[in-house]
Amino acid sequence: MTKIDNKILINVEDDETRIALLHGNKLDNLYIEQTHRSQKVGNIYCGKVIKVQPSFQAAFIDYGEERHGFLSLSDINFQVYKPSREGRGRP
Repeated sequence: MTKIDNKILINVEDDETRIALLHGNKLDNLYIEQTHRSQKVGNIYCGKVIKVQPSFQAAFIDYGEERHGFLSLSDINFQVYKPSREGRGRP
């Protein structure tokens, strides 16, 4: 059985930090933080679904900022959010 190496690569510059998570030779995740921009990822907001994109399995959310947010179905924690089956469509 072949062992797959996991790696974390970190690049820090004056105003930006980049963190790449590698699984073998494949990029698994990439985080970019810029000091001159406020971080919105990971925060909790109350918003309204503006448009559902079934092909992306995602929705665009109006949460009060200049641009709409993007919420992927895979980002929803269904242990916390339990949709009712009475509503229309899929969760």
